[in-house]
Amino acid sequence: MARSLRLATLAMLIAGVLAWMPGFARAATPDLDAVIARYIAWRGGSAFVHVRSIHETGEVATAGLTGTIDAWTDARGRSRQTVDLGAVKQIHAGDGRQGWSLTTGGQIESRPAAEAMDSRRETLLNFASVFDEAKAALLPDETDEGRVWRVVRLTFGDDDRYDLFIDAETGALGGYRARQDRRTHVIHFSDWRLVDGVRMAWTQRQTSQDVENSATIHMRQITVNDDPPDDWLDRPKDIHLAQFRNGDRTEWMSFEFFGRNRIFIPATVNGVKTSVMLDTGAGTSAIDQEFATTLAIGGQGHLTARGAGGTASAQVATGVSVALGSLELNLTIAVLPLTGMEPIMGHKLPMILGKEVFAETVAEIDFARQRIAFYRADTYGRPKHTTVIPLQIVEGGLRAMEISVEHGKPILAQFDLGNGSPLLLFPSYWTTHDMKQGRASTEFLDGGVGGMALETEISVEHLSVGGFTFEDVPTGLINADVAAADSVRVQANIGLPVFRRFRLAIDFPHDRLFVAPEPNIFDRPFEKDRAGLRIEPAETGGIVRFVAPGSPAAAQGWQIGDHIAEVNGKTLTPRTLGWRLGEPGTRVVLDGTDHTGNPFHRELVLATFY
Repeated sequence: MARSLRLATLAMLIAGVLAWMPGFARAATPDLDAVIARYIAWRGGSAFVHVRSIHETGEVATAGLTGTIDAWTDARGRSRQTVDLGAVKQIHAGDGRQGWSLTTGGQIESRPAAEAMDSRRETLLNFASVFDEAKAALLPDETDEGRVWRVVRLTFGDDDRYDLFIDAETGALGGYRARQDRRTHVIHFSDWRLVDGVRMAWTQRQTSQDVENSATIHMRQITVNDDPPDDWLDRPKDIHLAQFRNGDRTEWMSFEFFGRNRIFIPATVNGVKTSVMLDTGAGTSAIDQEFATTLAIGGQGHLTARGAGGTASAQVATGVSVALGSLELNLTIAVLPLTGMEPIMGHKLPMILGKEVFAETVAEIDFARQRIAFYRADTYGRPKHTTVIPLQIVEGGLRAMEISVEHGKPILAQFDLGNGSPLLLFPSYWTTHDMKQGRASTEFLDGGVGGMALETEISVEHLSVGGFTFEDVPTGLINADVAAADSVRVQANIGLPVFRRFRLAIDFPHDRLFVAPEPNIFDRPFEKDRAGLRIEPAETGGIVRFVAPGSPAAAQGWQIGDHIAEVNGKTLTPRTLGWRLGEPGTRVVLDGTDHTGNPFHRELVLATFY
């Protein structure tokens, strides 16, 4: 089964452009004391200790885009940061507990609590007030860019950490390395100048572990101890990208329920009729590069998008018009090659419609009748006989909910209708809970944006979601090298095979789902691949691209490159791949040619092997 086509939000592509100069932490040893004392003295001594605010403006270059930066920070950990790259503009503001952002898509949204905390900590690194909150430790020296540095680690009571690189002789700061939610970025500083007796870096360069783009900032002006504007943290009025032409809702629209694990909605993009795949797990909507060219949609920049299969090169396009019935959207979207996903899915993929449409509407989905309608969020009332599942905003403005795996402690799982698997567990969860131990497992080759990746597949006995408990749930264990799933804050992903068992109303503006179970939802087992073949559609039939270990196909000796032309006497097409999901003991007759070109006529008996 194909996995999620999740995209990182474009906010993440330029996240961390702002680099802040660390302060100091409480000393624990005489040697550490000396290193910190030299650093404080080098920064300006008493003048540095008494800095209460910093205002910085300058130019920024990242991902093939250039623009401006304007940032206010204060010693209480509050900040407002504006990056304007022309095609992309972002604002992040908050006090460390709550805040708001202007997203790259042009919408105002609340900041996740964890993201606000990250921002507060990096802000405090500018000021002496970090002394009251961070614990310091001296690590072994490290060599970076040809110099040996003393390394002072600052921590705040969890697994995140900030390593300052300080010159042993002078106390000069070379940069720092931040590790937040298992992701690392590094800041290098240069061109230090005195501002009212305090040394400030006028050039900053950032690189990130899981994003290829770097960012460079050259400051035009830096001031200290100025008062920020009175309204600097105030949340502005919402910006609406969605407009209803007639009334408060669209008509019901029929959708294609491809493979019963993908939703394709008829749409008009820049005046051209097409279909778009609905994906609540896409932080930014995306259009296929070739399709964008036919519509004369030009992209800007050279960005890196993180997806379920790794990373992919992307650009950004503004002013893209998308109409869903009487609902019209004006979007800023990612432009990247989606045609590479079509062999995985067996379906054309001109566009992925992500969170932007959910941010301003309520989407009601009737799976039984394969229809969907969108409503204005401020006029939508709770449907009768529904259960409410609370949602939480998480990184990238996506939504997550609490779930329990095999009656364990609740964890956060991303709500992802773009995921064709019932459950994906992230490495931060399945490795600590030893999910492979004592149960059958196999491997599948699956993926999404960024390509293909191996994934371990197991079955969990129980999955609880919103008060509903499901049994024998096929579950993917995501590998640690998939950056989009490398998180301890969100540890799982719940996909369409779970939620298609309900009538849904998706209300992101109020952080909730309304669910009404379809009849006999617990009597229908989850589908499993019982053949063990990853088949890529070809011009005729399909090509075997992977054979799952321990599967019936592996036992029979199937090889990568085998070509299947017919299944039970009928031509194999993307719409007939469901034969792999049949009941155990089902006999399937397959005709084609093997990887050497010799014809075969094989009978494969389906079986449960994980």
